[in-house]
Amino acid sequence: MRDGVPVGSYKTMLNVAAKNNDLLNKCAGVLSKLLGVEKISYQDFYALPKSYSRAFPINEAFEIILDALKPMGKEFIDKAKEEIVKPTMHLVPLPEKRTFYANQMPIAGMPSYTMLTYRGTFPELRALMGVVAQKVRFANMPKEDCPDTRDDPPIYGNGMLYVTEMLLGDYLVEKAKTKEEKLFYLHQALFRLWQHNFSEVTNAELDAAIQQMVINNNPPGGEKISETYYQLLRKRYGNINVDSVFANEWMANSVPFQSYEGQFFVPAMAASCIAYENIKKGKPGANKIITESLMGKGETDLSYDMFKTVGIDLAEEETYQAMYDRMNYLLDEIQKLLK
Repeated sequence: MRDGVPVGSYKTMLNVAAKNNDLLNKCAGVLSKLLGVEKISYQDFYALPKSYSRAFPINEAFEIILDALKPMGKEFIDKAKEEIVKPTMHLVPLPEKRTFYANQMPIAGMPSYTMLTYRGTFPELRALMGVVAQKVRFANMPKEDCPDTRDDPPIYGNGMLYVTEMLLGDYLVEKAKTKEEKLFYLHQALFRLWQHNFSEVTNAELDAAIQQMVINNNPPGGEKISETYYQLLRKRYGNINVDSVFANEWMANSVPFQSYEGQFFVPAMAASCIAYENIKKGKPGANKIITESLMGKGETDLSYDMFKTVGIDLAEEETYQAMYDRMNYLLDEIQKLLK
């Protein structure tokens, strides 16, 4: 509701996912070669490559980030350099510090502040990339019109982060020195898309199913939720084996217990895939999603309205199709390297 997406648009997301279910079989074939597993099961989609490892010390990380952000233009890079040296990032890995990061927008004239546990791993580099780009965006937010909230509209905010992830991933693939290194980055990108294209879609579908049970005055207990979730998994994965233990997987996902935020992740990824392709093609105005802070500059700060300003409609099937097209592209790139 706080994103302004038309009621019922989640059904569009589910319809597009169903039309692209064949991608799961293609993905299973690629994973079979990547992981050396003859017959892929559901749990193998979670497996990440272990054959390549690289540390990214903080100074090197900032160099990589600034280089990968060059498609955003010189003005953006110069601003990013300014933000990096400001004392507004806490990157120390302390035992009591949580593992996921928080990047707070400026509130009441205070600067944006970031907390991130940075140990030099690839996921932390990816998070830091988003942090830097987001701090530039926050710095461009009009102080007199700064939104009175500690949360971005989730679809717009997450979508911006996903664009930076793609910028970083494709940059690292381009700069990789070995086939193994390229496969590592491509597999990471593939896993990220699978999470949104299929795993998060299934979570959203479970949300909708439970809500309907409640509306029908038949609120489910844990056993019924597990049964429903398992049926959704088996339907989506078809001939790919899903062990019955995963019927209880929904319990490990904290988001549905707190909000409907899980339903923001999919449209955020969909919109970001279109935005990223437009940036790569040099489409005029495409950079606006990152180079400017659209928040506070228009009549509303709703994700739906802000994405419409760059030509992306969160209620259209073609928007969601974009993320399956990118997944297909990644699978093709991996297959080329595996031949």
